[in-house]
Amino acid sequence: AALGFLEPDLTQPIAQGQPVPVTVLVGNAGLQSFGSVTIRVSGGFTGQGTTSLEFADVDSVAMGQWSPAQTGDVQLTMSVEDGVGPAANDTASLVVHVLGWGQIQGLVLDQQSSVPLRATLKCYNQEFPSPDPTYIGFTDSLTGFYQIPVTEGNYRVVVDPQPPYTDREITDLQVIIGGVATANFSLNPAYVLLVDDDGGASYQQFYLTPLAQAGFDAYHWDVTTEGSPGTEMNLFSGVIWFTGNQLDGVLNGAEQAALADYLDGGGNLFLTGQNIAEGLAGQPFLADYLKSAFMDSNSGVFQVYGIPGDPVTSGLSLLLVGGTGANNQNSKDVVAALSPGTESMYYSGSSQPVAAVRVDSPYRLLFLACGLEGASGLAGTSTRQQVLEAVMAWFQIPSSVPGEVEPQLPPQYYGMLSLAPNPFNSGVRVTFSLAVKSKAEMLIFDALGRRVEILPLGVLQPGYQNVHYQFPAQISSGVYLFMLKTPSDRATVRGFLVK
Repeated sequence: AALGFLEPDLTQPIAQGQPVPVTVLVGNAGLQSFGSVTIRVSGGFTGQGTTSLEFADVDSVAMGQWSPAQTGDVQLTMSVEDGVGPAANDTASLVVHVLGWGQIQGLVLDQQSSVPLRATLKCYNQEFPSPDPTYIGFTDSLTGFYQIPVTEGNYRVVVDPQPPYTDREITDLQVIIGGVATANFSLNPAYVLLVDDDGGASYQQFYLTPLAQAGFDAYHWDVTTEGSPGTEMNLFSGVIWFTGNQLDGVLNGAEQAALADYLDGGGNLFLTGQNIAEGLAGQPFLADYLKSAFMDSNSGVFQVYGIPGDPVTSGLSLLLVGGTGANNQNSKDVVAALSPGTESMYYSGSSQPVAAVRVDSPYRLLFLACGLEGASGLAGTSTRQQVLEAVMAWFQIPSSVPGEVEPQLPPQYYGMLSLAPNPFNSGVRVTFSLAVKSKAEMLIFDALGRRVEILPLGVLQPGYQNVHYQFPAQISSGVYLFMLKTPSDRATVRGFLVK
């Protein structure tokens, strides 16, 4: 019997001209062996295969690769023959919706300077939910331009830019067959670097969420997947480095050296983790840079208090258990401050064991010998957000969460460029549309990002416009980027000069 199609996989986009496997499932539920059977597939794809079906047997048969030639609904029909011909239950059909192609393109630039940024663009077709992007592309490092062929559909586009810029996304970007959808990203650098050094324990949300709630844009650096940061720390106004439950190998030699260089340059560091002092005991970095000495591997208490008059912790208190905290604080180090370090927080108790050390100069450091992720905010104690706000204020870092980045208006309203012909020999007509009256100019760049021409267009009325450009005779064949620029927007298209 024809049981059906195993492939194509309809949970994934099936695209025109893109090869996909065709695999069918056949079976024998009868009381005797069928022996050799022939399977045929017809319709949008033609293929044939054979297999042998014994009693109560099931088999999958690969029929080959199918490259759909047309878009829309395409029916595939399979039949199973045992030498006599197919019976009524020996056929099965599958309707495949074949998608056509369009493009997503745009620019990734610094918002203030318009400097092009290196970035990875991840495009998610929202009609095929998956944690992995459907398509990936990259910006040209010289122009910030990207262009990604994608199938038709509704997309979420995520930009993953170079440090110190953080991820942003645009949703509900519609791509039609033969169309070009524009997603431009204008980014501000983040002031804060969050170094996630918890060995993959996923404590980052205990920092990212309160930072965002406080209005601080933070670049999340996962040591497990990206390795340890080095000079990248100098791109930020402050660094928050947390180590979770790490003990063995906590802050290895390379990390200590990188942090030492950062602090020697006058950096701002908030370092937090319950095993840092124990792991660094006897190593020069603990005394020379953290200005601390290891005293005990577990304070045995869960309450921590700031010191009145301290520029960071005055009025703060922590409860390291319960509530919305990580509930992981079972090895809270006790430390002692070494000059010029200053005691900044105490564990509860008559002996006031030291929980945090502060250094004011020549760099600013708050070393918390327990993990801030454990702070619950219960019983009137401080929240993680309140602690981070106090640290950022001491570092003199302003909040910096940017507004939402909106997609460009559809082509009929703004700026989408088209070239005719394309490829072209020497002359090309550039067509575009404007939503409002605007001063505009056309810039042309070669494949290396070098500007070939700038054409002032003056003040143009809203609606469709045409510009004809004739390439000089000495210009060689190749790829050229046409950029329409107005005071508020940009649009780009790639053209091919062939001589």
